[in-house]
Amino acid sequence: MSRREPGPLRRTLRIVRPELRGQRTLTAGGMLALLGEVCFRILEPWPIKWVIDAVSASLGADVPGIGGGGASMPLLLGCAAALLGIVGMRALAAYLSTVQFAIVGSEVATALRARVFDHVQSLSMRYHATAPAGDTVQRLVGDVGRLQEVAVTAGLPWSATSSPCSCCSWCCCCSTRS
Repeated sequence: MSRREPGPLRRTLRIVRPELRGQRTLTAGGMLALLGEVCFRILEPWPIKWVIDAVSASLGADVPGIGGGGASMPLLLGCAAALLGIVGMRALAAYLSTVQFAIVGSEVATALRARVFDHVQSLSMRYHATAPAGDTVQRLVGDVGRLQEVAVTAGLPWSATSSPCSCCSWCCCCSTRS
């Protein structure tokens, strides 16, 4: 039987994984910030819901959970302050996750460039005599930069959101078997 060759994602992860190990703290911080952003995004509509319920109750609608007071100035100001706080915290979490993932991507790209440069230097003079210099330089600069861009904009955020989802799915699956 012939062995199946790993796909491009597995090959890329195999190359990048050693450099990612040194970035665990920043990656974990970026993941926590990204999950915080999701939590704040979920909380965002609640102050508006309370305002709509209070205004509806003060106009005579029967809204369960709203007392006879309806919409008061302290409630409206409190909901406005809560909404501003939630939006501000979501923006801060988004900023932190973006910065931390960018730092991780930059550090990994620097380490990959060093590894590739060491490899190119270890090649024989025969290779350097026959290979076009422009192609080699373009591959050194372009490929690692593209890998950094993909990691920062897609790879790290995807892993941050897919890890908790897969853990939750695994826990739900195991709990239904018992």
